[in-house]
Amino acid sequence: MDIPVVEKEALVNYRFVQYEVLSSQYEMELRKILLEEAMILGNGEKHKVKIIFESLEGPVMVETTVWDITDTHIELKGRVDIPICCIWEVLI
Repeated sequence: MDIPVVEKEALVNYRFVQYEVLSSQYEMELRKILLEEAMILGNGEKHKVKIIFESLEGPVMVETTVWDITDTHIELKGRVDIPICCIWEVLI
């Protein structure tokens, strides 16, 4: 299945699912570790990562810089937020 790639600025047009997409605690912990690594790379080196998330329209990928992480969301440049629970994968 081809996952559409969108620009960060287009994320405002997507509706994120509000449920946990991962099935195991291990996967959720690994995702959190990868997001923290992505934030360190984003703030230190302006390194972009690929994030695959689930929207109501289906899976979507964005290549972007992660600026901050809260308990429930990641913040991208331009004050765009993505709920952590809808993130399938972080590719560094």
